[in-house]
Amino acid sequence: MAGTAERARLFVYGTLLEPAVLRAVLGRLPPRRPAALPGFRRCRLRGTPWPGLVAAAGTVTEGLLLEHLRPGDWRRLDRYEGPDYVRRTLVVHPHRGRPVAAQVYLPAPGRRCD
Repeated sequence: MAGTAERARLFVYGTLLEPAVLRAVLGRLPPRRPAALPGFRRCRLRGTPWPGLVAAAGTVTEGLLLEHLRPGDWRRLDRYEGPDYVRRTLVVHPHRGRPVAAQVYLPAPGRRCD
């Protein structure tokens, strides 16, 4: 079970980077800041137009760190991401400040990337 701090943070790297999409999913724009996730590269989930991440040494994925997420936000986000993704806690590097633990949606087991 993730701790309280990382349950309040989400690293996004795909469609949720778009403010209009984020507002449609959450009904608001939470605080966010640029961040990077080292050791992962962006890919496309096979058979979909949606992005995913795969572990890849020496790579970095740029994105945003969403902060101060609420329990209701997670229900909406999980529904939006659907069964193709699972949440995991990883260490994310904000462009300013220290690395932090955050939730990240990764491809579900059995989902492959092109």
